[in-house]
Amino acid sequence: MKALSSAILAAFLAGAAPGGVHAAGPVAIAVPLAGPSAILGNQALAGAQGVRGAQTEIRSYDTACEADAGEAAARRMVDEAMRVVVGFLCTPALEAALPVLAGAGVPAIAIGARTDRLLQRREQAGWPLFRIAPGASAEADAVAAFVRERWAGEPFAIVEDGSSYGRDLADNVKAIDRLDTAK
Repeated sequence: MKALSSAILAAFLAGAAPGGVHAAGPVAIAVPLAGPSAILGNQALAGAQGVRGAQTEIRSYDTACEADAGEAAARRMVDEAMRVVVGFLCTPALEAALPVLAGAGVPAIAIGARTDRLLQRREQAGWPLFRIAPGASAEADAVAAFVRERWAGEPFAIVEDGSSYGRDLADNVKAIDRLDTAK
């Protein structure tokens, strides 16, 4: 699935979509370009810029993985008449940007923000949001199923690395286990 999503994105950026269609105007890449997440943002930007045969101009916008920066980037994208935005590694930046982008009818393709509430809010608010990565609950469900299969009836520990990602995943897996135990 990940390879298919990457191929679709690459085809879009290269102008090789069905019928030879390509983005009318530049494509915004919204990623953190400074701070602790800059390494990931710069990798995503380099990937977008490195699509062979791309017929579309790429413009980068720093979201800093923060709500204020995400909203400010969205306002700049709208002011510069971006037609589509690809990126958003972090949920706070995406959540702050979406009302601005939706108000201007600019769709966003999230490549990293995986919080399930984003799709729930998309349905409620009508946000033009598409997500390439699976939701956080899908990952937690897969880990919980693996743990159940591997260590059914055995004591085990769930250890996380202290990052917000690790804590969220561990908490979600524990919650699934508690729900299963209550059944």
